[in-house]
Amino acid sequence: MVVLSIILTVFFVIASVVLVILVGLQSEGGTGLGGIFGGGSDTAFGAKSNSVVTRITAIVAASFMVLALVVALLNKSSSRDYVLETLPVQPAVASEVVEEWWNAAPPAPEAALSVVE
Repeated sequence: MVVLSIILTVFFVIASVVLVILVGLQSEGGTGLGGIFGGGSDTAFGAKSNSVVTRITAIVAASFMVLALVVALLNKSSSRDYVLETLPVQPAVASEVVEEWWNAAPPAPEAALSVVE
């Protein structure tokens, strides 16, 4: 499982880098968000939606999402806390009595506090 997780993580990183490059390579065919409010002659997905770069971008984006889910499922840990299980257990010592500060007796007054003449 560890080898499969490493291989899928490498593919995930490659897919993310390729996706960034492909999105950067795409030409700005429409007017962007300005066309939403101001109208325009573009269709819903643009006139160049069938281009090769757009199709490759869609395939890489889909593989990116699938790889993200698979890597997350493979690398999830159980709800058990393994850190606490690795700590050594120290037995309680019965002879050692720890007194809490709120249960401690008040300190005795010192007789050395006398007025010096």
